[in-house]
Amino acid sequence: MTSATFDWDGLLHALVDGIRDGATEFRDDDGGEIYGIAVYGFYADGATISWPMIGVSGVDSEAADDPELRWSPYDWEYEQDPSDVGDDWSTRLSAFAGRDRGAHWDEAEARFFTTVVDACEIARRSLLADGLIPATALVIAADVGEELVPKCVTKAQLAEEFPHLAAEAAERDRIAACPSTSRSRPSSTPSAPTPTKTKTIRSGRSSLGRALRLCCIPSSSRTPTPCWTLSCIASRWVPVRLSPGATGG
Repeated sequence: MTSATFDWDGLLHALVDGIRDGATEFRDDDGGEIYGIAVYGFYADGATISWPMIGVSGVDSEAADDPELRWSPYDWEYEQDPSDVGDDWSTRLSAFAGRDRGAHWDEAEARFFTTVVDACEIARRSLLADGLIPATALVIAADVGEELVPKCVTKAQLAEEFPHLAAEAAERDRIAACPSTSRSRPSSTPSAPTPTKTKTIRSGRSSLGRALRLCCIPSSSRTPTPCWTLSCIASRWVPVRLSPGATGG
């Protein structure tokens, strides 16, 4: 029988140690200044929660000056080797999450991601205190959907290093500040349907902003025809123009 308790503090310390080890190994091998450390490669399938990967990139690397690669750890030169420690924590965490036939899986998975974010913050403070990284360096949890990234940085850092995420956050704030009458007033014109939230991997760049802007158009400013809807093409939500009458009843 799997225990109903789990050593979350031990998991946190293991993640912090892994991040610190990655930074130290990079400094020993490369000797350059670090601008970014990323915990990435998250995988969970309902049976296994894998131990994430840890990557480090320096200011002298090719990725540092390439906007497409700067925060893409899969394209960085340094990747920490898998370890028995990580495999052991993955086994223990997966067993804990899957107890009672998986009844607590979502809760355990969410707690794991929260622990990763906490580990990034603690490791960054520790590395700064030891002089292993400059004050400008970031330590982030780089999930594919980029939902964890804003939790690892300040608003100023988000705007500087991840402007597309800062723009999406600003758009959400703008929509939340809209008068409720302009967001909920009934209209005879069909509004754009809201995409169903799923756990599948999706792009985090700009698609949310486009969808939110379409959905927040006040009904008084919409025209009867032609109307707009959202279509999922190649796993990205894009607006598609429909001919009059194509929306159905």
